[in-house]
Amino acid sequence: HRRQVLTLPAEPKSMEVVNEHLNRALEEAGISRLEGGKLKLCGDELFTNAMEAGEKELRVIIEVGKEDVLLTMINAGRVENLPGRMPDPEALRGRGIETAKKYADDFLFLSTNDQVIVTVRKGRRSST
Repeated sequence: HRRQVLTLPAEPKSMEVVNEHLNRALEEAGISRLEGGKLKLCGDELFTNAMEAGEKELRVIIEVGKEDVLLTMINAGRVENLPGRMPDPEALRGRGIETAKKYADDFLFLSTNDQVIVTVRKGRRSST
C-alpha cells in the first residue's frame, strides 16, 4: 500500500500533475487503460468543481493498493444539495459529481461546515 498527499494550486495546470501521479498509481495497481481513464475523468471533474468553487488550493490523496487506486480530493467549502441524477444535457453545471458517481467503482462524498471531501475508487476488476 502506498499513499501520496499533494497540495496544489487550484488551477488547470495542476490537473496535469495529478494525472501524472495517477498514471503511475494505475500502472502500479495493474489497472487497465480504459478503467484508469474513468478514474482520471472522475479526477478531472472533481478538480474542476473545486476550481469553479473559487478555491485557491486543493489537497489530493492518491492511495495505491494491490488491485485498486483511491483518489481523494479535499477543498474548503460546503455543498448543501447533491443532485440524485445526471443533469439535463443543457445544464451548465452539476455534471461533475454525477459523472464521478457513475464511473467510480466506489464513491464517498462528505461536506462538513468548512470542507468538501470526495473519494473515488477504481479497482482492477470492474463492472462499470
